[in-house]
Amino acid sequence: MFGRGEECELLTDDPLVSRQHARFIVSEEAVMVEDLGSRNGVMVNGVKISQVQVVKPDDRIRIGNQDLTVLKGCDTWDEAPAPTQRFDGLSIIAELSEKAIALGRIDEAERLVEGPFVQLLQDLSSGRDTPAALVVKATNLAVRLADVTSKRVWVERLIQLYLTLKRPWPADTIDAMYETARRVRGLNRALFKAYVSELQKVQLGPADRFLVRRIEGLERQFPIP
Repeated sequence: MFGRGEECELLTDDPLVSRQHARFIVSEEAVMVEDLGSRNGVMVNGVKISQVQVVKPDDRIRIGNQDLTVLKGCDTWDEAPAPTQRFDGLSIIAELSEKAIALGRIDEAERLVEGPFVQLLQDLSSGRDTPAALVVKATNLAVRLADVTSKRVWVERLIQLYLTLKRPWPADTIDAMYETARRVRGLNRALFKAYVSELQKVQLGPADRFLVRRIEGLERQFPIP
């Protein structure tokens, strides 16, 4: 459910959005949106809907001042969403997750990010075209959630992401991990070592080799179980 009420899974502080404004219905066959009798209505591709509406990856949904793109696992769509659509969707999720974090709804922020992040990992593993901007957005989301939750899962998601890419973390991500690592317990050290080992096999320039050395040093920062 999307709205301003605390009972909504997708929360916004947009004054044009009702407390319980709209509902997204997700099934294996389709994604649908329903107006819950809101004051300002729901627009799909510029047309105000009056009943449950099936939406496709290239449809635009407007709720209040929010422009949304609904994404779903690629196996269940007729064709995969284009990279630009996936980037738009992750940008919206980033905004919603930040609002959830600001309201202290950390679990909600994690639920919003988890699915798209896993989908990105699957896309990269399968060789699907993925723009660099999408990777940057996903990296920033994982870093943010690692910081506010101190959960190992978000550090491990970052490791999985860059292990797939066979690239070292960006310098700002490493800086953030040095700030966060001491609060993260139970890290999968085998996964961390596999990442470092893979980086050592890759031919890298001086700047990236320096990043690898900094990543190696991070293992000592995580608490020993």
